[in-house]
Amino acid sequence: MAVALSRTNSTMFALASGVAFGALALWFWYGLAFRDRARYGAAARKIAAGRQEEGTPMSEKITYMLTEARTNLPGVQAMLGFQLAVIVTQGFDALPPYARWLHLAALGLMALAIILLMAPAVYHRTVYAGENSAQFLALGGRMVFAATIPLALGLAADCCVAVEKILHATDLAVACGVVVLLGLTALWHIVPLWMRPR
Repeated sequence: MAVALSRTNSTMFALASGVAFGALALWFWYGLAFRDRARYGAAARKIAAGRQEEGTPMSEKITYMLTEARTNLPGVQAMLGFQLAVIVTQGFDALPPYARWLHLAALGLMALAIILLMAPAVYHRTVYAGENSAQFLALGGRMVFAATIPLALGLAADCCVAVEKILHATDLAVACGVVVLLGLTALWHIVPLWMRPR
């Protein structure tokens, strides 16, 4: 992040942004887990040991949730890699200022999505030592769901940048970005929430 932002910003801003993203990652991967370890870990393991589960076992639910995060992660990481590579090309400097800033925002959003997708596994291992917990299932599910928000925003922003680069038409680029964002929001959030009671 620091290297990417140094292309269009002051060194201090770039370094501060890099440190901020590093701190955010450390908080979601370790700070949150160590904060809750003493509070939830031992009690949850004790309860889990004596509980008979009905329906889908909690262990399977947790496995499904962690698998969803692991399945999404490689694609988001690949996207982030392409975004970082674009910044060092000559074509990036030729983009209008709004498109460069939009790309940098998309880069930050992808980094945030990666942080949120990786956080549940670290939290599960640190707080619960891999044991089942309804609290972890709820928190991990919220993190995976939350990751889709910066992911959708980042994809839409970079679609806007790509159309600007190809067609040099700002209005069309913005319209394409909005359409992508609306489509992703509908498919990832609105339709599932609408179908949930059914």
